[in-house]
Amino acid sequence: SEAFDGDKARHILKNMQEAPKKVLNREDALPSDILGVLALVQDGQRRLEEQSTLAKKHCEVIKSAVEHLTSSNRGEVDEAVTELIQVVKKEVFGAQKSGTMGPDPEALEQEVHDLEKKLESRKREIEEFQKSQERKKKLATAVMNIREQDEREAAMARLMAEEEEIERRASAEPEEDEEDEDEEND
Repeated sequence: SEAFDGDKARHILKNMQEAPKKVLNREDALPSDILGVLALVQDGQRRLEEQSTLAKKHCEVIKSAVEHLTSSNRGEVDEAVTELIQVVKKEVFGAQKSGTMGPDPEALEQEVHDLEKKLESRKREIEEFQKSQERKKKLATAVMNIREQDEREAAMARLMAEEEEIERRASAEPEEDEEDEDEEND
């Protein structure tokens, strides 16, 4: 299964932040450009939510591993927990040498401490991503509201100009009629 990748999530977030700026800073931005950026932001949000879900699952595995290692009652554990413990053991102890009786208790304490640090770090990353996603949602909504307001104002200005043009033409028409009548009377 796919694992959480903090760098990938940061890259997605960076793209989500830069894309709207590029479009909004252009005066000739078309609605299709804005919709394209919104689609990109929504896709990025979906991908960040996937990364967040993976991070939560990874945190749960780390938490379960810590609980398993610190518990005096070591019953059966999930395969992911066993796999994580094995990976950490290999990182901490290297390959097991024949004739050893087991890991050093101090090394185990260090392993537990490292897992607890990882767990806290993952929790902070999840919180950061969730806050960021919420900000992105608000930004996208604000962008759309601003564009809609601009479009309404532009439409209103066009209507007012058309109305003024109609009034100008209407006030000019009676003078032409009077001139026609004067010519007929002569």
